[in-house]
Formats: sequence, C-alpha cells, structure tokens
Amino acid sequence: MITTRDGRTYAGNIANQNERSIVLRVVGQDAVVISKSDIQSIDNSELSMMPEGMLDDMSTSFCSYFKMSKFIYIFFHTVLQRSKSLRIACGF
Repeated sequence: MITTRDGRTYAGNIANQNERSIVLRVVGQDAVVISKSDIQSIDNSELSMMPEGMLDDMSTSFCSYFKMSKFIYIFFHTVLQRSKSLRIACGF
C-alpha cells in the first residue's frame, strides 16, 4: 500500500518504477503513476489480494479438468495414430 503526502492511499501491485515514479496496477482501475516525491510511505503486505479460500474449489475443478483433458488427449492421440482415414478426415 502506498500513502501519499496528501493522504491518499493506493493498494495494488508495482508494475514498473524508475528513479522518479512508481506505476501501480490497481484492481479494476487504470494504472496509477505516482511521483516518488509525493510518497509518504510504502507498506508491503504479506497477504494476497485474492479473497481467502478462492482457490479451494478452483483447484478441485482444475484437477478434474486436467485429468479429463489428459484422458481425451491420450484417447484421440491413440485413435489418430491407428486410423489413417480418421487423420485425413480430421486434417491431421
């Protein structure tokens, strides 16, 4: 989080910086360019900006999707290797 000398606070990720300014990527907004001379403090957070537990269901869904994708890939790869007419029909 960045606090400026005039009291404004910004929470986001530093996208770029140089000796004069910091470009902050703020969720849901355009990037913000802040002059380093305007900064009062910068506090790094160890916490993620992602809401707690958001990946819990997603990881299960992703694993299921990955397993199904792997099955489909192996199935069609095997079928296409064995069937010249199917390879031609599918454009492989």
